[in-house]
Amino acid sequence: MQNIACIDKKPEKIIKKTQKQICIENIDEIIKLISENKSYKEIAEKFSVDQSDLCEVVNNEQYRARKDIALEIASDIQVEKAREHLESINSHDTNASVRKKSELSQFELYLAKVKNRKKYDLNYREEKQETNNNIVVIPATQALELLNKSKDTNKLD
Repeated sequence: MQNIACIDKKPEKIIKKTQKQICIENIDEIIKLISENKSYKEIAEKFSVDQSDLCEVVNNEQYRARKDIALEIASDIQVEKAREHLESINSHDTNASVRKKSELSQFELYLAKVKNRKKYDLNYREEKQETNNNIVVIPATQALELLNKSKDTNKLD
């Protein structure tokens, strides 16, 4: 007896994934690449997605905290690189070499500050949440007039 193989003539459906779905499926590797100081451009090219879709996914509430931690790690790596540039300066280096290493160190610190402003930017201030206390600011002259009127009405009572 011969075995006959059955071949299903129906072609399989090709499921196209959106670029956002590709990012979501690979979010763990994307977060890892961010922590390794890979640029969004490099990451987007690796997964063949648009940078805008990549940014939208990593800035989503669900992944934002992990992205922020990855950026903290990346900024700490940048600071270490800056330190290495400075420590590589030797007494026999030329002025040009010292200047170059110093500039590279400054650039690494700048990148660290961009990635983690809260930790490395001396001018960073947290955004304060506004309260709903209905505080109205009025000019001092108007405030004095209101006080005088209230005193006058209290005297009449």
